[in-house]
Amino acid sequence: MPAHQAPLLLPVLVPSLTTLEQLAEQGITTERGLLICNKCSEFKVVDLDIQHTFEILFQFFLQLGNQINFFSLQDGSGDLKPEPLHIACDKCISSKSMRPVIGNDDATEFNSWLFLLLGRFMGSVDGAQLVRLFPDNQYVGSRTKLLFNVCIGLLSQLDPVRSQQLLFLYQMP
Repeated sequence: MPAHQAPLLLPVLVPSLTTLEQLAEQGITTERGLLICNKCSEFKVVDLDIQHTFEILFQFFLQLGNQINFFSLQDGSGDLKPEPLHIACDKCISSKSMRPVIGNDDATEFNSWLFLLLGRFMGSVDGAQLVRLFPDNQYVGSRTKLLFNVCIGLLSQLDPVRSQQLLFLYQMP
């Protein structure tokens, strides 16, 4: 069977995100999240433009073209490349110390998966919490591959049609 006709393997995740189309129909254009400064512990509420930040992340994955390129960009810091949004702390003015507040231990209860994905903060989420996104809380593979599958899975939920391009590019031979 030619590669273009092969079935696409989509990571199945427990929480279902609303599609971009449904969000637009509901008039939802921003996603709000809470950040905390690692240096001074100041909190900051941030609103992300959903369509704009999705497009940046989607294009990042589209331009990489394959999983090997994705894995080569991981530097061991746990942050997804491209780097998380650098939002400056209002109190100490530090631009690289803001991290998302992730308070709940149960991954299915997170109301901020969209914020974490679009803000490119998925690397801040504990591996055990990422594993809980998969049915039966089971995942076998490296943390980098886990992060990759979660990101691709969430992107494909947001835009199921365009994400077929990503799924085709990232298929393993």
